[in-house]
Amino acid sequence: MANPEEQALVVKALLEGLSNAVEWNARAADRITSAGEFTPDHVRRRLIEHVRRYGGDCVRQRRERRERWRDHFDYVYEVVIVPYEDLKRGLYVEMRLVDDDPDVPEVEIVNTHPQLG
Repeated sequence: MANPEEQALVVKALLEGLSNAVEWNARAADRITSAGEFTPDHVRRRLIEHVRRYGGDCVRQRRERRERWRDHFDYVYEVVIVPYEDLKRGLYVEMRLVDDDPDVPEVEIVNTHPQLG
């Protein structure tokens, strides 16, 4: 069952675009930095711009089913940023809501990679 209230908080954090409202998970930031393709700040900026341009409908809510995380988070949020540099299918960005404060919600980017398929 979907949770539209939680999704609205994720969208709010992205639309407001405050740097402390859209943070990177340290491991995810290290992975993207070491890959050398993109910087965490660039991806964050592009993610915020994309959601502002296309609205909250581009943010997909999905039930968290991975055993490691499903006891901690009910949902994960996904955006595919298209176009993104020279990536034919765009850049996949995965986030979680980590603070559900209705005034200043916070999301954490936990994964990003070129969109497949």
